[in-house]
Amino acid sequence: HPKAKIIRKEPITDDVVSMSDILFERGDFYLSDAERSMLKIVSDLENHLEKIASEYNTYSSGARSLRKESGEIGTTVRNMERYKELQPLHDKYSRIFFKKAKEKYYREHKAELDEWARLNRFARKKYPDPSQYNRQELETRQTELNHRISELEELIIPFQEELGMLKDIQWLVRDLLPELDPENTGVTADDIT
Repeated sequence: HPKAKIIRKEPITDDVVSMSDILFERGDFYLSDAERSMLKIVSDLENHLEKIASEYNTYSSGARSLRKESGEIGTTVRNMERYKELQPLHDKYSRIFFKKAKEKYYREHKAELDEWARLNRFARKKYPDPSQYNRQELETRQTELNHRISELEELIIPFQEELGMLKDIQWLVRDLLPELDPENTGVTADDIT
């Protein structure tokens, strides 16, 4: 096919250009009414695909941020509970005053004491005031988040299915009717008159 040239019936406005308003000039003839109808269908498909993708992305990004917050809460609870478990071991280590006994105790419990030191840094950073940590509140919040994530995932499923179907249709249209695919026409912004 020779390079298509877009000719508009009326001047371009700030409105979105609809594919049904565009005619392709090929040699000495223009698109037939059937071809213009097909352009409108392809354009409508593209617009609907963009709309569905936008809605899907909105729900998906919301669910993603909730999953991240829920994961952070889970990590916080695990770390704080492990920190509490290791605290008596560290307290005992702190109460040993004799150097050799302290070194021996440290060698015997090195992994746990190193883990306690890491968790201590985490706890101080997360909760400068240790009384702020409330496991029950965090778990309640995590349950609420997980419930909201489930609701969003239920809303996402129809969008995923429709988006997949529309992308398949879009691919078939582009494969079967390459001349209707704006990406394959070689049309540039300079060709719009």
